[in-house]
Parts: sequence; structure tokens; C-alpha cells
Amino acid sequence: MRNEILARRGITVLPDILANAGGVTVSYFEWVQNQEGLLWDSDEVNLRLRRSWSVLSHEMVETMRKHHVPTRAGANDSRGETASQRPR
Repeated sequence: MRNEILARRGITVLPDILANAGGVTVSYFEWVQNQEGLLWDSDEVNLRLRRSWSVLSHEMVETMRKHHVPTRAGANDSRGETASQRPR
């Protein structure tokens, strides 16, 4: 019901799965750096995060348009897999 009210008011709600994806992605970046003996500065981490986020958000919007669904459904594909879980 809350989502419908917000939608009628033109307010877009970012799905929690994508809102949390940034922290999970940065944790993965830290793991990669540790495994590979790398050290990225904050600019590099932010650049990689922006690239990742851009792909995820475009996939969500494309799914929303294609299937005429709200943001939460747009963040999931037909297999029930979230955009952030898809292999890159």
C-alpha cells in the first residue's frame, strides 16, 4: 500500500536489494584487492562502484519498462535473481 501511495505521488522508491548492493560490492572489491595484493585508492573504488551501479540501474529500468512492473520487481529477473547477483 505504501508503494502505491508513493507511486501516485510520483516518488520512486529504490529497492532495498539495490540500496544495499553498494556496500556488498565494495566489500567484494576489498576481497579482490586482498586476493590479488592490490591497493585501490578511493577514486578507483568509486569509479568501479559507479560502473557497477550504472549497469544494475539500467537493467532494473529496462526490466521495469519491458514488463511494466514497479522498481522492486524490476530489480529481479524472471528467475527471481536480483540484478546484483547476476554474473558480470
